[in-house]
Amino acid sequence: MIKLKAIILVNQRLHGVDWLGNKGKYKRIIRNTKNDAEFLVAMERILGDLNDGYTNILEGEDFRKFFKSYYLSFAESENFKDFFWFDTFSSPYVMYRYQFDGNIENIQLYKEPVLETDILIEDKIAYMKIKKMAGFDVAEEDYGKIKEFLKEVEDYEKLIIDIRGNDEGFDVYWENIVKLLIDKPLNAKYYAFFKDGHRYKYDPFRVQNLTTIQQLDEKVLCKFPEEVKTDFDFYKTYSIDINSLDAYHNLEENFEENIDFKGKIYLLVDRNVFSAAEKFASFAKDTGFATLVGEVTGGGRVFEEIPITFLPKSKFAVRYSRELGINQDGTINMETKTIPHIQVDATYYEDFNKDKCIQTVIKDGKNK
Repeated sequence: MIKLKAIILVNQRLHGVDWLGNKGKYKRIIRNTKNDAEFLVAMERILGDLNDGYTNILEGEDFRKFFKSYYLSFAESENFKDFFWFDTFSSPYVMYRYQFDGNIENIQLYKEPVLETDILIEDKIAYMKIKKMAGFDVAEEDYGKIKEFLKEVEDYEKLIIDIRGNDEGFDVYWENIVKLLIDKPLNAKYYAFFKDGHRYKYDPFRVQNLTTIQQLDEKVLCKFPEEVKTDFDFYKTYSIDINSLDAYHNLEENFEENIDFKGKIYLLVDRNVFSAAEKFASFAKDTGFATLVGEVTGGGRVFEEIPITFLPKSKFAVRYSRELGINQDGTINMETKTIPHIQVDATYYEDFNKDKCIQTVIKDGKNK
């Protein structure tokens, strides 16, 4: 089974779905499908019961986007054929299933700009909205825009970074923002657990540099949920280390380019924050980089690439989750997610006067 027992148990606790207990029902649903279209709908329903954003069958548009943004980015690598999505994206049968010839010219990764900047209150409150954690050329282009904007508002009292609704992308986008705003290194360390460390028929992709759970300090292990001890065999630690720009450039030579923001930073989050945006939220909270405002996030902080394989008969491409990420307080990230410092209705409004998250930021500290 691809899905780990502990993750299924978390899903049952959160959503009341006995996924393993539904095995008979799921088999009947599959048997009653009469064609590929019905089979796809059935599989989407079954996998949807897992309530996991990383476990799904790729639809046509998503398949093409993955092909463009990931597959081609590794195309010139010497070890390209070892890349664990190679079999899926190089299979003529899978390509035929998705009626895709590999032409990426008309594939849009982002249908609109992912970055918006604004001045909410002159000389006091600046605002940035990031809709997606873009990669590649978009990240590089936006970096220049963000740097210019932050230089403009470096004397402001408050900076709002709004990632509500941001559910995908690349870490480089948010890491670039952090680099521009900090004046000293920030670090956050996380544990992740895995059931198996080697390839086997249900998971042909190996995670590198794993350590057996027996070697983990018992004092550390006892802080984690019981299922970590009973259902997992390996673990790995991940460290997010971000240095300020001063660490990369000579301060005196680039004095005019350096950003000296001394105000307070707020990060707006909601239940749709996921993937790279979730990593930003947890990092911002755990390092004290920002005050989080809004509602509990969607979780999904992972470090390993999400495997993509394909079903042997239908050739549909499937992603699946295998990493159990742990928060710094010892809870499971996909269960408790990231809880903001200030919880408030996170509904987004074009008119910021109606937006409770933004109004909370404006009012924060006034009574102190």
